[in-house]
Amino acid sequence: MGMNNKSMDKQALQEEYEEIKIKLLMTQFAEMEGRILVKENEELKKNALYLPTEKQKTTFFKRFNRYFFYHRFKKNIKPLFQFRITKLAVTIPLLVILLTTTFFSVEAFRSGILNLLIKVEKEYTEIRFGVENQEEEKGLLEIELKDTFVPSKIPEGYTLANVTKYQTMNLIEYRNNKENGYILFQQNSENSGINVDTEEADELTSMTIQGQEALVIREDNRITVVWQKENSFFMIIGESPKLSKNDLVSMAESVELHK
Repeated sequence: MGMNNKSMDKQALQEEYEEIKIKLLMTQFAEMEGRILVKENEELKKNALYLPTEKQKTTFFKRFNRYFFYHRFKKNIKPLFQFRITKLAVTIPLLVILLTTTFFSVEAFRSGILNLLIKVEKEYTEIRFGVENQEEEKGLLEIELKDTFVPSKIPEGYTLANVTKYQTMNLIEYRNNKENGYILFQQNSENSGINVDTEEADELTSMTIQGQEALVIREDNRITVVWQKENSFFMIIGESPKLSKNDLVSMAESVELHK
């Protein structure tokens, strides 16, 4: 009987050890993903195209005020439903605990999580360029376009300026220094999406690009083209007084896989 108890204790300790390993791995995975998002956000903040305009700021504060008022109102009537909220607050943690205990007790689930974490960690790539020689840098940028969707038709005067690859997103930047023009081509994988603000648009047009439904948004001197093809979302943003909607639509039509 004593031997059986020792065997059971050893098995229980082993299972607990495996659960702790899984939880630590998930914590490390969440931390890694958080760092990726922070880096992506810092890179995007460097592009003027991603910074909000004055009109967008005004719209945001209007929405924020409405949101704040709604929650103040909700807070004032909360005591009327105190019993119901307390009951719900107890039920949800209990449900989470039950689900967590069930999943972590299944060996197949453990193996699946481990494989997922290893796969994601291996697939993550980040590219940075620090080359002083412009010609050498241009050559490196063109190399990084391999096996990437790229527009083959670029408006006259624009040249390749930068290529950035993330886990779920590729960014290609083009610049026209004479006109102070800027074009950003973005490809997102099927596991992500693209958010486009159309509320302040001066012109909103639906059309077909590469046989797929597309949306063209114009706001002041900024033109945005968004469409989906196969398992990817695409977006082209151009900002210059001399860029036309036709320029960016033609650019979108020319997008193909560069090999």
